[in-house]
Amino acid sequence: MFRRRSGIVLSLIGIIVLLWAFPGAALSEWVPKQPVKMIVPWPAGGGTDLYARIVAPHWEKYLPGDQPIVIVNKTGGGGVIGTTEVFNAKPDGYTIGLTIPNAMILNQLVARVRFDMGKFEILGGPSLYTRTIYSNPKSVPDVKTWKDVLDKIYKLRLATYSFGSTAHVAPLLVGYVSKLFDPAKLHFVHYKGTAGVVAGFQRGDAEVYFGAVEAHDKFARQGLMRAILIFDDERNKMIPDIPTSVEAGIPGAEEINGAFYDPKAFIAPPGTPKNIVDTYVDSLMKALKDPACAADAKKAKSPMAVIPREKLLKFIPQAMETWGKQKEILKLIKGKS
Repeated sequence: MFRRRSGIVLSLIGIIVLLWAFPGAALSEWVPKQPVKMIVPWPAGGGTDLYARIVAPHWEKYLPGDQPIVIVNKTGGGGVIGTTEVFNAKPDGYTIGLTIPNAMILNQLVARVRFDMGKFEILGGPSLYTRTIYSNPKSVPDVKTWKDVLDKIYKLRLATYSFGSTAHVAPLLVGYVSKLFDPAKLHFVHYKGTAGVVAGFQRGDAEVYFGAVEAHDKFARQGLMRAILIFDDERNKMIPDIPTSVEAGIPGAEEINGAFYDPKAFIAPPGTPKNIVDTYVDSLMKALKDPACAADAKKAKSPMAVIPREKLLKFIPQAMETWGKQKEILKLIKGKS
């Protein structure tokens, strides 16, 4: 009995010495032994799916071992079905996902969902959409500034890519926070997807759109849209001549900008072990900083960002708090959901 206990003690001492000599050795790099499934909650060919397919082959290069990342599209519920599947997956490292936190936070606040955006293991983000106001240069050629928008706000037709989308709730939030106009008097035109918005601008059905510079700058360069204002604390290098909401003097601009911070985020199920999360975070950051990954994103005309886990961990609770206070907006969305 003494010898058995002595053996256990010596083993424990050996482990302690190993940990002292090699910090992190026991919970170090995780090596996947089978393919990793990446769930994308939107259809193949869409914007989120595109980022997943750009990043995945580069991420594989930096993951230990030689297992592939297999993309699986789980559509439905505006991203809820796929995001829920990631949340409920076994936290063994073999299921990860790519979602849009802001959209999922709004879903969580207005509907009964089986996930909590605040409990996911966040790995990092590949892209960021910066909310930008666009006008239609053909149908409203005189709407060129934020003041012009305000002067005609109740007569303008505001495009969205779906009811309850960010493009829909964005002008509502600006109105409620800034008090510059009554959100209840706005006139919206709801299309099916961003392709519908573009077609609406082409036909002249829509006159103003709260889009994203990263996704719609190409249309502005084609003369289909005109950028007027960007919701950010600093000017954007893609449209350096366009003023920010802060410069425009919009009351509550910083709070609005924070709520409009709209990244995509790679996620893992709650409870995923720290060494697995750390392995994913480290390899993802290397992939996103890889020049070849950036080149693929540029070729696909999808601006790449390198958003660290820490920034997203800070953003998510802030967004949940900001949107949670918007009772009028949540009531509106819930009434139609």
